[in-house]
Amino acid sequence: MKIDPSILDLLLESMNEGIKEINTLIRGSTNRDTVAALARIAHKLKGEATVVGLVSLSELIIRLEDALERMERLEKIDKAHLLVVANHLKKIVKVCDHLRKSSANARKKTPQTKMINKGNTSKGISAALQVLAMNVSRSCGKQVRLNLDGFDLSDYSSVHQHKIQDMVIQLVRNAITHGIETPSARKKNGKAISGTVAVVSRRTKNGLVIAVRDNGGGINLDQVRKRLVVKYDHNVMSVAKLPTEKLLRSLFLPGFSTLSKQEKHAGRGVGLDLVKVHAESLGGKVEVAYKAKRYTQFLIHLPIKRTTNVTPLRTRKQLRKAMPKAANSTMVNLPVLVDIA
Repeated sequence: MKIDPSILDLLLESMNEGIKEINTLIRGSTNRDTVAALARIAHKLKGEATVVGLVSLSELIIRLEDALERMERLEKIDKAHLLVVANHLKKIVKVCDHLRKSSANARKKTPQTKMINKGNTSKGISAALQVLAMNVSRSCGKQVRLNLDGFDLSDYSSVHQHKIQDMVIQLVRNAITHGIETPSARKKNGKAISGTVAVVSRRTKNGLVIAVRDNGGGINLDQVRKRLVVKYDHNVMSVAKLPTEKLLRSLFLPGFSTLSKQEKHAGRGVGLDLVKVHAESLGGKVEVAYKAKRYTQFLIHLPIKRTTNVTPLRTRKQLRKAMPKAANSTMVNLPVLVDIA
């Protein structure tokens, strides 16, 4: 398995921050809020492991997620249960250390390779997202093109860039696993067999808006109603009367998923909860819109300021061009450089 060393360094830096957060949480108070926070961080780590494409690392994080899910079902959670989390974390750290050494060794062999610095972290995030789309689409047996032509975070601080990276990783994974259909299903519906996911950033007078849109099958509201009844014990009649807006807000409930069975990249109901919590931590919000059999779009509104004045404001026409259309496209295929096997 090979990957660009700069992308690897960027992801390891982000994963290291997540690991520090877990260490802090398991040393603090023991309650359900702690477990929910741990689950969000574990899901973030899994998204980053998917970018790296290392199966062993992903499997370790999945085991951590499984342990946290079992804890959420317990009547009482104590410190002994958090020791289980610590043991899983040690194994994850060991693999990350191996990856870090592999990256360092690669740099010794190719000293001309440049580190990603604060000035070009945005490019590293875009490259990482392309690798993510390639790995997730292959794993799901789908053909997906990721359009990042309208996505640029270079005007924003590294702190904001990393937060946005976490959110966009979850939404791109979500778009590929839930939104984009299989090639056979798309062909049956008269679509190009390759789907498209577009990520667009736009400055506004109130801050920054990030749009993640796919040209897949949209959202099945009947599935949303069913999960509210089955998993959350909602009354059938009251759920049937819920307006579309409230049904869409249900997607962000902790543990909510339209899948009845967990899959490698979806089914735990943590991803959208993570996006919502991250957005709110920056004073923002998330909106969702869809059209059946056409598209799903998530909008992240963030009241954050730029740190530079480099990138010109994009016009609505330029933003529309970056959005996915039902056109023929090919799978993303990026060069990979560092051996991490």
